Amino acid sequence: MLPTLKRRRLRGDMIEVFQIFHDFYDLEAAVKLNFNTFSTTRGNKYKLQKSTCHYNIRKYLFSSRVVNMWNSLPNDVVEADTINICKIDLINIGLIKLFFLILMPT
Repeated sequence: MLPTLKRRRLRGDMIEVFQIFHDFYDLEAAVKLNFNTFSTTRGNKYKLQKSTCHYNIRKYLFSSRVVNMWNSLPNDVVEADTINICKIDLINIGLIKLFFLILMPT
């Protein structure tokens, strides 16, 4: 069974944030992500800062839609040495379960 488009997009987004975080992209060309220096104990220690969105246009941008998911990932995924290890860890933690718990309202 093929993964759904939402799952593939979410997985791709997390891989992109991983690549931006680990400087695989040129800093001038990469999306500017603001890291939260005041994070507490939950999630990983490299949290992104969530900005407020007053319009739907901003809410669906890459830099806004990845914050909740990235902040909920464990340190093993965020601190992986290579992209392939990150991909395997994303599969192992059950990315689809996290998607429904965090992003889908009940």
